[in-house]
Amino acid sequence: MGNTKATVDEVNQDYQTQLNNITQVVQKYQQDYANWEKSNKQFLEDTAAKTGWSVQQVLDFLGKDLPNVSYISAGANMTFDKGTLQSFNQNELNSILSNPKVDPGLKGYIASKAYGSLYKLAQGTTWKYNNAFIDTKTGKSVDLKVTVQGLGLDYSGKYGLPPMIMVGEKYIGSDVAGIGAVRYELTFLEHGTNTPINITSLIGVGDVDAKQSVAVYDAVSALRGSENKDYSGNDYLGSINTNGVDDFSEGKNTQYQSWFLVPNSSTVSYVFSAADPVWGNDAPDGSGFMGFYHQNLGGIPLPIKNTPPTTPQISYHLDSALLCDSFTFCLFFNYIYYFVIL
Repeated sequence: MGNTKATVDEVNQDYQTQLNNITQVVQKYQQDYANWEKSNKQFLEDTAAKTGWSVQQVLDFLGKDLPNVSYISAGANMTFDKGTLQSFNQNELNSILSNPKVDPGLKGYIASKAYGSLYKLAQGTTWKYNNAFIDTKTGKSVDLKVTVQGLGLDYSGKYGLPPMIMVGEKYIGSDVAGIGAVRYELTFLEHGTNTPINITSLIGVGDVDAKQSVAVYDAVSALRGSENKDYSGNDYLGSINTNGVDDFSEGKNTQYQSWFLVPNSSTVSYVFSAADPVWGNDAPDGSGFMGFYHQNLGGIPLPIKNTPPTTPQISYHLDSALLCDSFTFCLFFNYIYYFVIL
């Protein structure tokens, strides 16, 4: 019994040390988070000044889950995996370029690979972007798999270009010809694996011009530029351009941007069309459209500046040497610990 006080004092000192460490970790996290909120508020204000959307409009669009929203946009370390994309062989390209139905101006464009390498466009085709973007909630890198879920109106017989797609390697997007609309599925994967992960995704689509449209399934909110009109359906939110103007700002003009928020899902399905959302039923045949139409996700300025600090993982241990006399202290320590974390 003579060593009881010494044992209790030692245990008390150990717990006090743990409590001090926990308090320091929590206080640092609270300060870091406060700094992030201040920085992000300033970023939103700067963004509003550039885009014409007020801070309140942006916040209303993003909702209360702002710290967990991940912006789908190509990161600096993103790499491209062509997956099942199939190239045209030289004979096939020669046949396309010699077709008198193909507009002469498009022949140089096809050779330029302006928006990426040229591939055959077919349902079920997949490709992947590794290290595509950061999951804001966890701070971890995300790989992005793209699948062609469906194809709209085939008008290759009229203008000579078969279904084809230029796929971006440095950006997330594509340039399509021969098909009036394409439905894409995005799958979010844990980096380096095929394991799907749920994220709340911010989908920013620029360059919705020249009577083009976009439709995002299961989106819960949308923010549109002044030249993009609401064109939503039962299970998707959509935007359509009606003025027919071809904007050349590469998506940076907010008048031709549409933004969508899709909560807590491992996949996002969307359609980009040369005309009517979903399947292009109103065009392009008869519209005079004969070339490529471009779409890209991200690469334009809106909300998430940086990743908020990650919630710390905190643990403590109970000493098996505690005597029954110190049980009250043990309960008290648990209460203090719980209170600090909350």
